[in-house]
Amino acid sequence: MSDCNIIRDLLPSYISGACHEDTRVFVEEHLEKCEGCRKEYELLRLCEEELLSIIRGLPGNYREVFILHALKGMGFKEIGKRFGKSESWGKMTYKRARGMIAERLGGDSNVGL
Repeated sequence: MSDCNIIRDLLPSYISGACHEDTRVFVEEHLEKCEGCRKEYELLRLCEEELLSIIRGLPGNYREVFILHALKGMGFKEIGKRFGKSESWGKMTYKRARGMIAERLGGDSNVGL
């Protein structure tokens, strides 16, 4: 596997700041030398910023439910309890939040999120 393939695999954790210090240095040294990987890094960073901005722009409960389920891995039953609602409320709120995000991204709410 070439360094570029390794770097592409590491970019998401590098962008989020979740990688080890040695990995960060390895990625940064490679990005200094490789224009292709630098371009991919910039594109991923911009996509992450846009998606985070869209998530932050969701109305209160939609934002919280989306974050709790998609990013924190919380189940719908627990989400429902947290809000004093039912499991189905959690599922429906998540589905609507996902739809809002997809709409703002210009896509299909049944894909990816």
